[in-house]
Amino acid sequence: MRIFLVWTLFPGGWAVTGPKQVTADQGSSLAVSCSYKPGYEKNSKYWCRQNSLGVCFTFIIQTSGSEVTVTQGRVSIRDNHTAHSFTVTLSDVMPGDAGQYSCGVKRKLWFNRSHTTRVMVSAGYRAVTGPGTVQGFLGGSLSVTCMYQPGLETKPKFWCKPGLIYPCHEDIIITSESQPVVRQGRFSIRDNRTHRAFTVTVEGLSKEDIGSFRCGVRLGLHRLYESVDVRVIVLSARFLRFFTPATVTTPLWDWGHTEGGGVTLREGGWRRTRCPPGTGCVHPSFTPATPTLQPDAPHGTRGSFRYFPVLAGLQLLALLAMIAAVLWVSLRD
Repeated sequence: MRIFLVWTLFPGGWAVTGPKQVTADQGSSLAVSCSYKPGYEKNSKYWCRQNSLGVCFTFIIQTSGSEVTVTQGRVSIRDNHTAHSFTVTLSDVMPGDAGQYSCGVKRKLWFNRSHTTRVMVSAGYRAVTGPGTVQGFLGGSLSVTCMYQPGLETKPKFWCKPGLIYPCHEDIIITSESQPVVRQGRFSIRDNRTHRAFTVTVEGLSKEDIGSFRCGVRLGLHRLYESVDVRVIVLSARFLRFFTPATVTTPLWDWGHTEGGGVTLREGGWRRTRCPPGTGCVHPSFTPATPTLQPDAPHGTRGSFRYFPVLAGLQLLALLAMIAAVLWVSLRD
């Protein structure tokens, strides 16, 4: 619809043509060639990134109207007057380079001529990775840590419920370039840009927290995302019976942070045991406390119980002595 309006309002929209979509692998170089009709040789050519309305306000790079190559950072542009085309080259492609761009020709007295190209970064890599599956207990807390690739440090990080049309139906919590740490109700998110990892923490786990969620990075305002699915399992307190000895009476509600998307318990003899590979969770297990021994008890005995054989032996000897004395007196008489 937007292309149709452009052609209707500005006849001759075909003045600049180019590819509708290009794809590059992360770390590789990307070249986009756009052609223009004769008569625009001396005009400045440009490359810019579109906003949510499909409009460019700031040029990433532009020529001066000559054929001299212009380079700014990872981007360069060169115009070929003879071939009536100009080429934009982007080196060291990053996930954050994905989006909608315009290659165009500047005009002094009228609207610029441009063509829209969508840049895609190949799926041969994962811009965002997560634990896959995590689990916690009702009333406890759960933390999920997701990693992202270089180039996405200042992009918003989010935790959301998957949508039917878009990757996210609604953001549960999201950071911004100026706010790497955000807290909203039971949810908090912290972006560590040095380690390129962000952690989502959910407190007061309930049955509403069960299901599939997404942790990801928002690349632009066109609902462009890089995300990964995370399955959340919330177990009831009854599940602890499989791990808890009958003698344990310690409360089991102080659940702590996770490692790699798992769960950590901080109580008495409880310790962590990693789940099978791929789950990213940590199951609780229990190491019973060693029974308390008396200070003088020999190794391997249990308190005063060690005196029972000795006492029984002494009683038996006393009984035999009494019988022997009775028999001796009887024989003398």
